[in-house]
Amino acid sequence: MNKYIQWLIWVLFAPLVSLIIWGFKAHTWPNYIDILFIVSMVLFIAGFVVILVQDGVFDATSYGFRRIRYQMAGKKHQKAWKDDEFMNPKQAKRDFYLVEAWAKRITIINALFIFLCLCAILTF
Repeated sequence: MNKYIQWLIWVLFAPLVSLIIWGFKAHTWPNYIDILFIVSMVLFIAGFVVILVQDGVFDATSYGFRRIRYQMAGKKHQKAWKDDEFMNPKQAKRDFYLVEAWAKRITIINALFIFLCLCAILTF
């Protein structure tokens, strides 16, 4: 599928879901903006969680924190942890972590929708 069509699908997804929900509510512009904000927030959180959980992103973060903890520890702890692969990691599990394109798209687009909804709400 074309890259632009994939972006267009996610750009239209939140407004269309909001339009369907808005059909069951009072038909006012501020109501639609509120519904779009809530739908975008839910989709943003879902996309962000998928990015965090997907393909070991926590591994790289864990590696960094364990490495800092080893370097910041006192000499006594450094001696004890010197040969421990968990507390003194020499390298991350992988050099490259892959995050699916759809997860990035849904997160970026819904972050923009949240920003636009906040701007629209503040103008009314």
